[in-house]
Amino acid sequence: MWMLIVLGGVTFVYSTLEAMLAPALPLIQAGVGGTPSSIAWVFTGLLLSAAVCTPLISRLGDLYDKKKLFIAVLAAVALGTALAGLATSVPVLAIGQMLQGAGLGLTPLSIGLMREALPEERTKSGNAMIIGTSSLGVVAGPLLAGPLTSVMSYRWLFFLPFILLVVLIAVAFRVLPTTTATAHGNVDWLGAVLLSGGLLALLLGLTLAPAWGWTSAGFIAMAVGALALLAAFVMTRRRLANPLVDLRVRGRTVLVVCMVSFAVGWAVFATYIALPTIAAAPVATGYGLESNATVTGWILVPSGVLAGISAFVVRPLERLLGAKALMALSCVPILAAPGVLLLDRPSLGLLVTSAALMGLGIGLGLTQAMNLVVSSVPADRVTSVTGLMFVVRAIGGTLGAQVGGSTLASDVIPSTALPTWSAFTTLLTITVVIGLFAVLVTAALPRKSGNVTAGVEATV
Repeated sequence: MWMLIVLGGVTFVYSTLEAMLAPALPLIQAGVGGTPSSIAWVFTGLLLSAAVCTPLISRLGDLYDKKKLFIAVLAAVALGTALAGLATSVPVLAIGQMLQGAGLGLTPLSIGLMREALPEERTKSGNAMIIGTSSLGVVAGPLLAGPLTSVMSYRWLFFLPFILLVVLIAVAFRVLPTTTATAHGNVDWLGAVLLSGGLLALLLGLTLAPAWGWTSAGFIAMAVGALALLAAFVMTRRRLANPLVDLRVRGRTVLVVCMVSFAVGWAVFATYIALPTIAAAPVATGYGLESNATVTGWILVPSGVLAGISAFVVRPLERLLGAKALMALSCVPILAAPGVLLLDRPSLGLLVTSAALMGLGIGLGLTQAMNLVVSSVPADRVTSVTGLMFVVRAIGGTLGAQVGGSTLASDVIPSTALPTWSAFTTLLTITVVIGLFAVLVTAALPRKSGNVTAGVEATV
């Protein structure tokens, strides 16, 4: 019980911390003397750090005591949080944010800890708790940021989570179980360099593409470099007995889970770009609601609430429908969320419905995806495969956000910077297709995913 409280508390605090920062961006920018572009790069750095660190942290979790590694990563996040709160310049803030980026690796470590300490069914309930508390943190962050910054310095958006993280570190030291190595061998450092370099080039290229142009020499060079590094990683690491990420998939479960994670990442970020833009656009555009920041924030609240609630009904639904049917069903809201916006002229009710559907898809989809990993992957690979799933989701999210932003910027109302409704239609249609792909790909899941051969077999 105490272990679940600690893991849930860490997930909630971390999610709330990151969600509080976006509404306070102007205050943070003024506090460190940054420009809009430099501040944006600070948060991009957090995402890049998360993508690079997660595979390595996940593999280390398979090789060493997960408790010690969890506390070490949590300490790095706490240090980064304190550093960001004390920062008076953009570089110091950036370093703090990059340290916080390592916190994404806490999720696969949490799942690995639960998998070793709890029976499989209780681990699935724990997965629901991880997704649920994360989603509730995403809701709580923006709602807390306004009141807190109205009565105290924005720096307390960092200091308050720092205090909670220190308390959680102390409690974690007392209550988390010590684990033994579930895999053998050394860390694949060359694989870490190849994978990290490839992911860094890929995500950096996707982030810079809207400014550079999708056909620019810079973007093409980044894309080619990313593909070369990732191809080298795949070709060389397949021959190792203990690679950083085991790519020898002897079934379909892990592959399907990664595809669904990519689709969820894309759909979430693309839809979350569309919803606030539609809500804030002037009525004169023919689609805008001219909502203020407060109303726009509340439109997104149902997403986090539904994600948090739906995560906890996955286990009974799986018993009722079966794992394969539930995975397919959980992807339906992912395509329905952007789809409902194509049905009629946008209204407040339609935007809220879209946000709620997306939250439902997140809660059901990600929780069930993690459950499939727990059921089908051997214990010595649960942490690293879960980490891979979250990295793939981050890639999908980055791609969805950048393609979404570029699509909206490519077709604007004359003499304004506002997208036309045609641009939204294009983005939403692409996102519906991505969601449909996620539904269809679940047909490749084996009928029974409760054994190791349905996923990745041990190769150590």
